[in-house]
Amino acid sequence: MELTPAELTLLGLVIERPRHGYDPERVVAQRGVREWTDIGFSSIYYLLAELERRGLLHVPAAPAAARSRRVARQPSPGVP
Repeated sequence: MELTPAELTLLGLVIERPRHGYDPERVVAQRGVREWTDIGFSSIYYLLAELERRGLLHVPAAPAAARSRRVARQPSPGVP
């Protein structure tokens, strides 16, 4: 399975710690990631969904509470 630099970047950020969609944008900006890879704000959610579809991330449904966020995590061993 081949991953793009943007996918690898997001996967690495989630491996550091669980993150919701806005958090990777903040970290990408702080660390100057756009200087070496093309990762746009609008593509972060798409890439997180793609990584989840491939089984590389687990993004559970958001709780029903107001202002809840879906948080991407590493999949647990044995969880499809």
